[in-house]
Amino acid sequence: MVVTTDTLNQRKFAFETFIQLDRESAFFSFLHPANILIPTESLSQNSPEFPTQDVQRNLSIDEIASRKWAINGGFRGHYFLSNGEWQFMLQQDISSVHKGHQVGMEYAHRWLWHSFRLGLRVGTDWKSTRLIDYYYGISQRDTDFTELYFNGKPGWQTYMSINLQKPINANWSWLVNVDYRRLPSSLISSPLIEQNNIHSAFLGVAYRF
Repeated sequence: MVVTTDTLNQRKFAFETFIQLDRESAFFSFLHPANILIPTESLSQNSPEFPTQDVQRNLSIDEIASRKWAINGGFRGHYFLSNGEWQFMLQQDISSVHKGHQVGMEYAHRWLWHSFRLGLRVGTDWKSTRLIDYYYGISQRDTDFTELYFNGKPGWQTYMSINLQKPINANWSWLVNVDYRRLPSSLISSPLIEQNNIHSAFLGVAYRF
């Protein structure tokens, strides 16, 4: 659900409210709709039988307690430029799953080059302690090995995305998207995390109504 309000006739500013599924849940549920867009290679999928002193043991999502789906409600503001846009976002868990929140800022820029449409997005999200600890924290609910316990802390997640579109006809276009996300330093020590970044690529077609 999105409600948009323009504050100036030039449409320099716009504000909206929204409700959406928490995208963090995608890492813990194969059937979560966000799994269509977010890869899960940053979560541990394999682990040895017993922890050792020399090698840090990782946990897979199959070995821990289930993480529930959360629903976020939020507010988003836009400031439009000639070929770009600043975006500011605040969202809060309204389903009382983890009661956490996050704040984000993003800049997007667009170019036209011959028949290609190019887009670049650069941004950062601050995620609260409750959000990170609920999904990535490890406690007695997950394992009896106390050496694996991990308390999540707040942190910044930065990202960059490059988008390219090539029109096929009046309605259809080729679409290429490459995305890179750097995980917050406060959670990369979690036994659920194997690497400190997420990268994905998408190739497909888009239809414009």
